[in-house]
Amino acid sequence: MAIRLLSLKLVASSSASRLKAVGLSFEECQSILRILHLLFKRKNDLLTHSNNQNEIIKLLQTKYGEEAIKLVLWFIELLKKTKSAQKVKSFLASFEKELFRAFEKKKVVVVSASELTQSEREKLISLLIPYGVKNDDSIRFLVDPSLIGSFRVFINGTILDASFETLINQFYNF
Repeated sequence: MAIRLLSLKLVASSSASRLKAVGLSFEECQSILRILHLLFKRKNDLLTHSNNQNEIIKLLQTKYGEEAIKLVLWFIELLKKTKSAQKVKSFLASFEKELFRAFEKKKVVVVSASELTQSEREKLISLLIPYGVKNDDSIRFLVDPSLIGSFRVFINGTILDASFETLINQFYNF
């Protein structure tokens, strides 16, 4: 069964909307996204040990509810059915983009590995001027230590990804 990228984007969009509709916060949805990233990185362990799946489902059920469980179970099936890491990465990127689209009211969101200093913020703002960013007030700054360095910028549904993970993947895929 071929899994098309368009259908992955549709699942990402509807999943983000459903998670918001059942009352989960943006931060809770970001946690679910981190769980999906972890599942992808630990795919072999997950698929060979059903105990791992059961533990994840118990955690999700108590903390996030049925919609999160449906999404994670669907994601586990995606991991089982597709051999293409690129399709899985595409889904994760689409889901992250759709979360920002569903939850964010600010035009620009910067996610960095650690808190940015004032001078780093000012430099970033100067780089974002072509995108209509004029000051610090139009940007929401978030910290995600899982980036391990650098940052991601979300502008009206577009992702500018300067994270080390992406740079390393691009290097190896070159």
